Amino acid sequence: ARLVIIPEHSAVGNDYFRPVSADGGEPLNLSASPATADWGPAWRPDGRQLLYLSGAPDGPARLRVINPEGGGARDLAGEADDTYAQAAWSPDGRLIAAVRARTGVLASQ
Repeated sequence: ARLVIIPEHSAVGNDYFRPVSADGGEPLNLSASPATADWGPAWRPDGRQLLYLSGAPDGPARLRVINPEGGGARDLAGEADDTYAQAAWSPDGRLIAAVRARTGVLASQ
């Protein structure tokens, strides 16, 4: 089993997270980047990927996945002006549900 540790802020002021084994060991820094904040981590039920949200403080939040060993981080589908929240895996790990909003679109339109 893996746990996800979420420090409050990195040295440059952005949030990031580090997975660590439930039985101890060194945390692995998977996502720290000086230009972005990362939050909302969720393990795929089979443990093969970690889903998370990532974005600059003044920009949209991207939906991303990364391998638990590090590397292989990639953005999931979406337009450049889409922003995501509340992402979660389906119980079988085949689907992801998330709230998507288009930035710059007025609610009254």
